[in-house]
Amino acid sequence: PASAHVPDDPRAAAAATHIAAGHVYERTGDPLPLLLLDVTRFAVGLPAEMSAEEMVARVREVLEGNFSAASEQLLAAGMCFHASTTTLDRDVAAVRRVLPGHELAVIEYPDFVDDVPVRVLWDAVVRDVEWGCVNDLKALLASANRHVVWKADIAVELERLASEAQAAALSRATTLIDRLEELKDKRTAVAKELKAFEKE
Repeated sequence: PASAHVPDDPRAAAAATHIAAGHVYERTGDPLPLLLLDVTRFAVGLPAEMSAEEMVARVREVLEGNFSAASEQLLAAGMCFHASTTTLDRDVAAVRRVLPGHELAVIEYPDFVDDVPVRVLWDAVVRDVEWGCVNDLKALLASANRHVVWKADIAVELERLASEAQAAALSRATTLIDRLEELKDKRTAVAKELKAFEKE
Protein backbone atom coordinates (compact mmCIF):
# COMPACT_ATOMS: atom_id res chain seq x y z
CA PRO A 1 0.00 0.00 0.00
CA ALA A 2 1.00 3.66 -0.50
CA SER A 3 1.55 4.18 3.22
CA ALA A 4 3.94 1.22 3.62
CA HIS A 5 7.50 1.91 4.71
CA VAL A 6 10.17 1.05 2.17
CA PRO A 7 12.94 -0.57 4.23
CA ASP A 8 16.64 -0.01 3.54
CA ASP A 9 15.87 2.57 0.87
CA PRO A 10 19.21 3.94 -0.45
CA ARG A 11 17.51 7.34 -0.76
CA ALA A 12 17.02 7.61 2.99
CA ALA A 13 20.41 9.19 3.71
CA ALA A 14 19.82 11.88 1.09
CA ALA A 15 16.38 12.61 2.54
CA ALA A 16 17.88 12.90 6.02
CA THR A 17 20.26 15.53 4.65
CA HIS A 18 17.26 17.66 3.70
CA ILE A 19 15.95 17.42 7.24
CA ALA A 20 19.36 18.33 8.66
CA ALA A 21 19.43 21.40 6.44
CA GLY A 22 16.07 22.38 7.86
CA HIS A 23 17.63 23.05 11.26
CA VAL A 24 19.11 26.22 9.79
CA TYR A 25 15.56 27.62 9.79
CA GLU A 26 15.19 26.76 13.48
CA ARG A 27 18.32 28.75 14.30
CA THR A 28 17.32 31.81 12.29
CA GLY A 29 13.86 31.93 13.85
CA ASP A 30 12.50 33.38 10.63
CA PRO A 31 8.76 32.55 10.75
CA LEU A 32 7.76 30.93 7.46
CA PRO A 33 5.70 27.88 6.52
CA LEU A 34 7.33 24.74 5.11
CA LEU A 35 6.19 21.46 3.60
CA LEU A 36 7.51 18.11 4.78
CA LEU A 37 7.57 15.63 1.90
CA ASP A 38 7.10 12.01 2.95
CA VAL A 39 9.89 10.56 0.80
CA THR A 40 9.04 6.98 1.76
CA ARG A 41 5.43 7.36 0.64
CA PHE A 42 6.30 9.37 -2.45
CA ALA A 43 8.87 6.76 -3.54
CA VAL A 44 6.25 4.03 -3.92
CA GLY A 45 5.90 3.21 -7.60
CA LEU A 46 8.86 5.34 -8.67
CA PRO A 47 12.10 3.94 -10.13
CA ALA A 48 14.40 2.64 -7.39
CA GLU A 49 17.31 4.62 -8.78
CA MET A 50 15.51 7.96 -8.28
CA SER A 51 17.24 9.88 -5.49
CA ALA A 52 15.54 11.93 -2.78
CA GLU A 53 16.87 15.07 -4.46
CA GLU A 54 15.23 14.04 -7.72
CA MET A 55 11.93 13.38 -5.95
CA VAL A 56 12.06 16.79 -4.28
CA ALA A 57 12.86 18.35 -7.65
CA ARG A 58 9.85 16.60 -9.20
CA VAL A 59 7.57 17.85 -6.43
CA ARG A 60 8.92 21.37 -6.88
CA GLU A 61 8.09 21.22 -10.59
CA VAL A 62 4.51 20.22 -9.78
CA LEU A 63 4.23 22.98 -7.19
CA GLU A 64 5.54 25.66 -9.53
CA GLY A 65 2.47 25.37 -11.76
CA ASN A 66 -0.02 26.34 -9.04
CA PHE A 67 1.48 26.15 -5.58
CA SER A 68 -1.69 26.55 -3.53
CA ALA A 69 -3.69 23.96 -5.52
CA ALA A 70 -0.81 21.47 -5.86
CA SER A 71 0.23 21.75 -2.21
CA GLU A 72 -3.37 21.24 -1.12
CA GLN A 73 -3.52 18.02 -3.16
CA LEU A 74 -0.25 16.75 -1.69
CA LEU A 75 -1.37 17.61 1.85
CA ALA A 76 -4.76 15.96 1.35
CA ALA A 77 -3.11 12.83 -0.07
CA GLY A 78 -0.78 12.51 2.91
CA MET A 79 2.30 13.00 0.74
CA CYS A 80 3.19 16.25 2.54
CA PHE A 81 2.71 17.66 6.00
CA HIS A 82 2.68 21.18 7.33
CA ALA A 83 5.72 22.52 9.14
CA SER A 84 7.25 25.90 9.88
CA THR A 85 10.73 27.30 10.22
CA THR A 86 10.24 28.03 13.91
CA THR A 87 8.76 24.63 14.86
CA LEU A 88 10.54 22.27 12.45
CA ASP A 89 11.98 19.88 15.06
CA ARG A 90 8.58 19.53 16.72
CA ASP A 91 6.81 19.09 13.37
CA VAL A 92 9.22 16.38 12.23
CA ALA A 93 8.89 14.55 15.55
CA ALA A 94 5.08 14.69 15.32
CA VAL A 95 5.06 13.14 11.84
CA ARG A 96 7.55 10.46 12.82
CA ARG A 97 5.43 9.46 15.81
CA VAL A 98 2.62 8.67 13.38
CA LEU A 99 4.85 7.31 10.61
CA PRO A 100 7.91 5.81 12.33
CA GLY A 101 10.75 5.05 9.97
CA HIS A 102 9.48 7.30 7.19
CA GLU A 103 12.04 9.66 5.73
CA LEU A 104 11.09 13.29 5.25
CA ALA A 105 12.43 16.14 3.14
CA VAL A 106 11.91 19.86 3.65
CA ILE A 107 10.37 21.86 0.81
CA GLU A 108 10.33 25.63 1.10
CA TYR A 109 7.43 27.78 -0.01
CA PRO A 110 8.13 30.21 -2.85
CA ASP A 111 8.42 33.92 -2.09
CA PHE A 112 4.93 34.49 -3.53
CA VAL A 113 1.83 32.29 -3.51
CA ASP A 114 -1.12 33.41 -5.64
CA ASP A 115 0.71 36.73 -6.19
CA VAL A 116 0.84 37.45 -2.44
CA PRO A 117 4.13 37.41 -0.46
CA VAL A 118 4.22 34.22 1.59
CA ARG A 119 5.54 36.25 4.55
CA VAL A 120 2.37 38.34 4.49
CA LEU A 121 0.17 35.24 4.28
CA TRP A 122 1.96 33.51 7.15
CA ASP A 123 1.95 36.63 9.30
CA ALA A 124 -1.84 36.75 8.96
CA VAL A 125 -1.95 33.21 10.36
CA VAL A 126 0.47 33.52 13.27
CA ARG A 127 0.21 37.13 14.45
CA ASP A 128 -1.38 37.67 17.86
CA VAL A 129 -4.52 39.77 18.11
CA GLU A 130 -6.40 41.27 21.05
CA TRP A 131 -8.85 38.38 21.35
CA GLY A 132 -7.47 35.37 23.21
CA CYS A 133 -10.02 32.97 21.76
CA VAL A 134 -9.00 33.99 18.24
CA ASN A 135 -5.33 33.42 19.07
CA ASP A 136 -6.20 29.92 20.33
CA LEU A 137 -8.05 29.15 17.09
CA LYS A 138 -5.22 30.57 14.99
CA ALA A 139 -2.70 28.36 16.79
CA LEU A 140 -4.74 25.32 15.74
CA LEU A 141 -5.14 26.76 12.27
CA ALA A 142 -1.39 27.26 11.86
CA SER A 143 -0.69 23.57 12.48
CA ALA A 144 -3.44 22.24 10.19
CA ASN A 145 -2.47 20.33 7.05
CA ARG A 146 -3.89 22.92 4.66
CA HIS A 147 -2.12 25.29 2.31
CA VAL A 148 -1.08 28.75 3.48
CA VAL A 149 -3.57 30.76 1.39
CA TRP A 150 -6.51 28.88 2.92
CA LYS A 151 -5.06 29.39 6.40
CA ALA A 152 -4.55 33.11 5.83
CA ASP A 153 -8.11 33.51 4.51
CA ILE A 154 -9.55 31.73 7.56
CA ALA A 155 -7.34 33.73 9.94
CA VAL A 156 -8.44 37.04 8.44
CA GLU A 157 -12.08 35.94 8.59
CA LEU A 158 -11.70 35.00 12.27
CA GLU A 159 -10.29 38.44 13.02
CA ARG A 160 -13.11 40.09 11.06
CA LEU A 161 -15.79 38.15 12.92
CA ALA A 162 -14.19 38.94 16.28
CA SER A 163 -13.97 42.61 15.40
CA GLU A 164 -17.61 42.70 14.29
CA ALA A 165 -18.71 40.86 17.44
CA GLN A 166 -16.80 43.34 19.58
CA ALA A 167 -18.29 46.29 17.71
CA ALA A 168 -21.78 44.83 18.08
CA ALA A 169 -21.24 44.25 21.81
CA LEU A 170 -20.00 47.82 22.26
CA SER A 171 -22.98 49.10 20.33
CA ARG A 172 -25.38 47.13 22.53
CA ALA A 173 -23.60 48.36 25.64
CA THR A 174 -23.78 51.95 24.43
CA THR A 175 -27.50 51.56 23.68
CA LEU A 176 -28.09 50.08 27.12
CA ILE A 177 -26.19 52.92 28.81
CA ASP A 178 -28.18 55.49 26.84
CA ARG A 179 -31.41 53.77 27.85
CA LEU A 180 -30.38 53.70 31.51
CA GLU A 181 -29.50 57.39 31.37
CA GLU A 182 -32.89 58.08 29.82
CA LEU A 183 -34.65 56.15 32.59
CA LYS A 184 -32.56 57.95 35.19
CA ASP A 185 -33.61 61.34 33.76
CA LYS A 186 -37.25 60.26 33.75
CA ARG A 187 -36.99 59.06 37.36
CA THR A 188 -35.46 62.39 38.38
CA ALA A 189 -38.25 64.27 36.61
CA VAL A 190 -40.92 62.13 38.29
CA ALA A 191 -39.28 62.65 41.70
CA LYS A 192 -39.37 66.40 41.18
CA GLU A 193 -43.05 66.28 40.23
CA LEU A 194 -43.85 64.25 43.35
CA LYS A 195 -42.04 66.73 45.60
CA ALA A 196 -43.90 69.61 43.95
CA PHE A 197 -47.20 67.79 44.43
CA GLU A 198 -46.45 67.17 48.14
CA LYS A 199 -45.80 70.88 48.71
CA GLU A 200 -49.21 71.69 47.35
